[in-house]
Order: sequence, then structure tokens, then C-alpha cells
Amino acid sequence: MPNGSPDFEQKIKPELDAFFGQFAPVLDAFADRHNLRLVRYYHQLPSWDFLFRHPLVGVGKIEVWKEGAALEVSWWWWIDRYEEQTRQARQGGPVKIDAEGDRLNEVLVGALREVAAWQLDAWDSVTYYPSWDSVPREVFQAEDDNYPLPRL
Repeated sequence: MPNGSPDFEQKIKPELDAFFGQFAPVLDAFADRHNLRLVRYYHQLPSWDFLFRHPLVGVGKIEVWKEGAALEVSWWWWIDRYEEQTRQARQGGPVKIDAEGDRLNEVLVGALREVAAWQLDAWDSVTYYPSWDSVPREVFQAEDDNYPLPRL
């Protein structure tokens, strides 16, 4: 779902493609090697996101964000509780990566290993989502199963 910039496809996306293109071999290889779903520019944001099913429960995400001429890497794990309409989440990072991207693969692998090692009940935040009740429970719960299990 886009954020609504009418210039995204014609102006913004080509600029983002050029920027991320210099890192694409590392990013694409990371997704392939670790069986991660790669989502580019979710909601037209300047990021590439790697999503996966957490080995325990819930969803893990590693986000690579354009920050000026450099990158910023952050990572999350969340569990959505339909009945309570809450998301329990934990976050790591951010880690800045210089424009050359020398440490990019090392940071990505470290983030994946860290998220996969996190245990239950160590949450940084709990957020309430009252709009979830508009989605049937079966549809809501099936969403997590659509993410791949990572290869660590």
C-alpha cells in the first residue's frame, strides 16, 4: 500500500533503485542464502526489508534504510495477539553502514542471528491495534505462516 506520493514511480523509485543498486548484490545474496522474503520500498519507504518467520513464533524483520548517502540497519521481532489486539515487539540497532557498504553482509548476518536467538517475554514495546477486529481471525493468523523460515 503506497503512502500516496504521485511522483514515486517516475521520480523517487528510480533514484532509490540507483542508490540501492550499488548494494543489491549483497542484499539479494543475503535474502537467497538465508531464505528471506525481500520487500523493496514497502509503503514507498526508502528501505529494503527482509522478512521471515521467527523460529519460535511471530515475524522477524531486518530493515535496510537509506540514510543520506549511507545505510542504516535495524531489526525487529514481533508477535501479534489477535484476541488482545496487541503487538509485542523487540528491536535491535540501528547500525550505520558507510556509503561503501563494507560491513553490510556482516551486520545483516549478525542481525539475523540475534533476532533468531531472542526469547519470549523480552519485549521493548506493546502496541494496541483496535482495527484488527475488522479482519477475520483465520485470515489474520494465516499471515504469519506465509513468511519463510530462515536458514541460519
